[in-house]
Amino acid sequence: MNEEMYDVTVAATRATPRSRNLSRDVIDSADSWSVHLQNKVSLMDHLAFTAGLRAEMYQQHRHDRRKNEQQRNRISSDNAEGLPGLGVTWHHSEHLQMFANAYKAFSPALNGDALNGLEDQQPQAERSINMEAGLRGSAGMLRYEATIFRMNFDNQIIPANSNSQFQVTNGGKTLHQGFEVGIGSALSPAWT
Repeated sequence: MNEEMYDVTVAATRATPRSRNLSRDVIDSADSWSVHLQNKVSLMDHLAFTAGLRAEMYQQHRHDRRKNEQQRNRISSDNAEGLPGLGVTWHHSEHLQMFANAYKAFSPALNGDALNGLEDQQPQAERSINMEAGLRGSAGMLRYEATIFRMNFDNQIIPANSNSQFQVTNGGKTLHQGFEVGIGSALSPAWT
């Protein structure tokens, strides 16, 4: 994936025409590669294990076109991660399936967060171990799913305000856990 954003702000108000000086003229860009490998092993008709590995490479750049080379007008940041995962499913019947999985996840700091004002805030990528277990199935026209989940971050990026400038910082360990339920029904062949 490749993305690029031109962030241009005109220093103007409603009372003045929009032809004043630029207060911001930044090009943010990002390049991302992702590779997924997965292998499913069925031990019996009703039991299957799935092991997977995901590799993520992410590089981002910021170019402030209002500054010259001596003012450090370009900066870059990159991340690379290997993310393993393991899942298991058990088909109790055609109307009930139980599942559980655990996997490592990560998310790099966003371009604007990591490279705020062309000063690398050096936030580390968010990393977590995610686990969930639940059941899904159907009963007549109803479909259901219930899941318990736990996301254990070793570093979560959180917003921080400093000297009237928005910045982010490494927030450290956080824990997110809970329970979710979903129920659906077929109202017609075209609507659920």
